[in-house]
Amino acid sequence: MTAMTEEIHKLSERFLKMYPVKDVDLKPIINNLSKLDYDDSMEYQEKLLRSTVDHPIVQKYPPTISYCQRFLKRLITEIEDINLEVFDGLYEAYTNLLSQENRNTLNCGNISYCYKTYCLAPELTITLKETRSIISEGTTGMFTWQASHVLADWCQKEAARLNGKNVLELGAGLGLTGLTVIKTCNPASYTFTDLHTSVLKTLKENILINLCNGSIPESTEELTDGFKIPYENTRVSVERLDWTSDHVHSSYDVVLAADVVYDTEIISPLVLILKEALGKSDGATAYVASTIRNRDTFNCFRNTLVSNNMKIKLESRHTYQESPSQPESTIIIMQLML
Repeated sequence: MTAMTEEIHKLSERFLKMYPVKDVDLKPIINNLSKLDYDDSMEYQEKLLRSTVDHPIVQKYPPTISYCQRFLKRLITEIEDINLEVFDGLYEAYTNLLSQENRNTLNCGNISYCYKTYCLAPELTITLKETRSIISEGTTGMFTWQASHVLADWCQKEAARLNGKNVLELGAGLGLTGLTVIKTCNPASYTFTDLHTSVLKTLKENILINLCNGSIPESTEELTDGFKIPYENTRVSVERLDWTSDHVHSSYDVVLAADVVYDTEIISPLVLILKEALGKSDGATAYVASTIRNRDTFNCFRNTLVSNNMKIKLESRHTYQESPSQPESTIIIMQLML
């Protein structure tokens, strides 16, 4: 891959996951353009367009119109600032986005959802339908949180721990961790669980996008309870699980959870459901990734684990920062056993 192609690839990855426009480093792109003659410059700008706003994934699963608009406006401005001619296709795409925004404002009001595509490896992308709001429809589960990114990355690196295992995820949210595990770790089965109806519905849609190319197989029931599909060697299912009233009925080798430690009121039922799940199978292990937002809340979780005779076998500390303008988060992954 040439240096110029590599820069376009990097820009494409950031665009697809809606990396903050103000943090996108366009200097390498503009530097490349400044060295090209007219024909090569037009070709390079066309490649930029095809790799971002006109990307095949974007055509099917687009970011927000406002994000695409801000991105193109900045790109066009920076090209103009070095007195280069701008590829007509960039202007046309920007104008089209302005007209789409107006139509959506008139006909649909505020757009609740968008799609983000995360490039986790050269041949691995995960596309998620999600909302830009931290709290939506009374739940925080419609947003992909920091610990999910860290746990997904950790699972890829520690794939041997999950290979051939029956895996249960608590508080699966929109599915980033689970979809990553299914696509990279070859588990025997993977059960996503959550509580909120809207989260479960969107989670199932994300599973279909990534495991079934967005279509529902004939053998699959509608998006209701009992959702199950096969994916290669993995049995995939989604279940509603209320930690305060439901029980874990099947046995699992591994339990995963990301960003479920955020409220002291749910810590006791969380620990009890973890203990119940681990008690179903000898040698079962849980990996819980927690973003440290409030040290007292995390200490409450730790103390509740100890008081329920659960063993903290290992702890690892990680950091996550989406972009330079975003705050850096500390995430702790705990390995738990009985």
